[in-house]
Amino acid sequence: DQRNFPDEFKVERTVRRDDNGELLRWPHEYSKEIKLLVVHHTAIPVTGDTRPGVEKVRALYAYHADNRGWGDIGYHYVVDDAGQIYEGKSGGDFVVGGHAYCHNVDTIGIALLGNFEIEKPTQAQMKSLQWLLYYLVGKYQLDMSKTTEYHGANFPPIVGHGDLLKTDCPGYYVKATLDQVRTNVIKGD
Repeated sequence: DQRNFPDEFKVERTVRRDDNGELLRWPHEYSKEIKLLVVHHTAIPVTGDTRPGVEKVRALYAYHADNRGWGDIGYHYVVDDAGQIYEGKSGGDFVVGGHAYCHNVDTIGIALLGNFEIEKPTQAQMKSLQWLLYYLVGKYQLDMSKTTEYHGANFPPIVGHGDLLKTDCPGYYVKATLDQVRTNVIKGD
């Protein structure tokens, strides 16, 4: 909570205009470091949805950017059911997203398209998730052999949304695999 850990809510810098000088609807704030990679699901079922992944991501963008008024997707990355990885929140390295209430600074949010309380993620999604996590662990120099102190608690560098807040996200079928996902990331699988 912000009262107990005020330094963990501070951003390094804020950018209010894009490269063309246009005012951003959601200013870019930047973390000093990345401590956690947070796995989510979008909670919207994809089973039976025949739209291509890019169309599903455009719908997610419309929901976050326009319906909610954020101006962008809250997650940093989105992985569709075919395993394609998309950039979510624009702004580059260390940009603060909007994926876990009071847990956005110093974290990266990765969402899998689907509702994993009622459907299972595809093998392609899980392989892409693991590849992306492996890449981000290296990029942000996270030590998978140690826990990270964050908001007064210790966490492995890769967590599910429900590890930070009271929520079912990333869903039963993904939450149950996170230990194996961490092991695979350590092994580079």
